[in-house]
Amino acid sequence: MRTRMAWAVPGHLVLLGVFFWWTGIPDATRSQVLLSAAAAIAWLAAFVILQRKIFEGAKWEAVRQPKLWAAIVLFAASLIAANLIANWLPNVAGLGWQLASMALRFGLAWLLINAAWCAIAWQAGLPPSEDDGLTVSGD
Repeated sequence: MRTRMAWAVPGHLVLLGVFFWWTGIPDATRSQVLLSAAAAIAWLAAFVILQRKIFEGAKWEAVRQPKLWAAIVLFAASLIAANLIANWLPNVAGLGWQLASMALRFGLAWLLINAAWCAIAWQAGLPPSEDDGLTVSGD
């Protein structure tokens, strides 16, 4: 399970970097539009492959686990919190402080969403709990 999680953070960081590179591709010429479309398709394919790697070994039985649903609620809350953090505009003066603020806010938002997504993957890959609350002691 640790191997799956080891793919999550670096993989999402690389995809985040490629996404920001992709948003800077101009669309003035036909070749630039084709480059943008090819990069978008490649990004989506890489995202799907990464998610398959992260969710490898996930079990459908996990849907019955309350911890998975708690992780899903945590993910939804992290999306809301990330949106609030990313859209918050602090009153700072100067381009340098504004850039630092943006980098910190977007970094924190990414961290929240990525951590919650990994929590879902972690819970989906855990074996179903066989503990029904009863303990049996004996030889």
